Amino acid sequence: MIKKDITEFVDIPHQKLLKKIYNFEKTIPHDELFKSQKNGFGSTYGLSDLKNWGMLKENVKNQYDIKKNEYTITPLGKYVALLLKRINKEDLSDEELEFLNDYTIFNELFEIPTLKFILKTLYHNSEFISSKEISNGVYKNLGISNFATNTEIKKLAVIGFLESYVTGSFIFATHSYRLNELGKKVYEHYNSNPEPITPPVKNEEIKKEISDTDQLAHEKGKNFESYVMDNFFPKENFDLLHVTPDAETNEKRYVESSRKPDLQFRDKKTGKIFYVECKYRSRLFNEKYVWAKNTEQAERYRNIEYLEEIPVYIAMGLMGTSDNPKKVFLMPLCNMENVAIFLSVLKDYEIKEAKDVSKILNS
Repeated sequence: MIKKDITEFVDIPHQKLLKKIYNFEKTIPHDELFKSQKNGFGSTYGLSDLKNWGMLKENVKNQYDIKKNEYTITPLGKYVALLLKRINKEDLSDEELEFLNDYTIFNELFEIPTLKFILKTLYHNSEFISSKEISNGVYKNLGISNFATNTEIKKLAVIGFLESYVTGSFIFATHSYRLNELGKKVYEHYNSNPEPITPPVKNEEIKKEISDTDQLAHEKGKNFESYVMDNFFPKENFDLLHVTPDAETNEKRYVESSRKPDLQFRDKKTGKIFYVECKYRSRLFNEKYVWAKNTEQAERYRNIEYLEEIPVYIAMGLMGTSDNPKKVFLMPLCNMENVAIFLSVLKDYEIKEAKDVSKILNS
């Protein structure tokens, strides 16, 4: 038997509990969550599972020496709740549809060594792999127990990344897994250059397989890059020394400098040479601006800055459109400790007029 649908991994009580928390739209007190027996939510069944799967965050508040538990749905939980809405053919708002296309919410999974190893193993194998084989690989490479690995496999299944093949029954059942399309897309989104699992195909075939989503993301990136060049680093004041080659060029022959930041300029007035990496986001994620896909990408730019002794700046567009963003920030990489930054920090680096660029470059 093959399980493909997320509803086969998340039972009805868990689905109802997750839906109730999502529909509450804010932090929900424990008493409010389970106050009514009539609606079937008088039991705490499923609460600990949702927390273990990373779908729910629990906060404990002390009020008059009495501990009160509150629960907030996480981005991961919101994603699963919306997947279930779509499967159940419920109407989704434009904001909800946009959220389902935002794979950055899964970046946190790749920060967990066990999950990262499991995803990599499954991505590079198109066939089903038994849970025992996966667990043995995790133990051999990371020294983590089979029980812990099976818990993480379950987590990937309930968030909709896996298909399961089950043979036998009850205690004799054997479970094997492979990544479904969502799991593959998330893995490829996180890894800018995933290793191929099939032999290379002709360039013409590659072009045909480029999705509309990928094309749109590429166009937005190039639009914002042009906006930054024209509005903040005009040719009258800056020499353009480097532009990262586009994807089409790299398909023909990979250019090593593609790993560098998008642009390199020389200030005609001061002679200062510097890099600029351009990022555009239509909205904040968890009240933060996520400027890099992962820490590895950020570290690559830090290494370039250190080895070449050339400063790197991150130009960040927010809201509006990629060719006319509502807000633009320019921040030195050396001041950016994390890949996600609060708006309260970014506001000190907002570009409102031309002189702000010079002020930041020369500070």
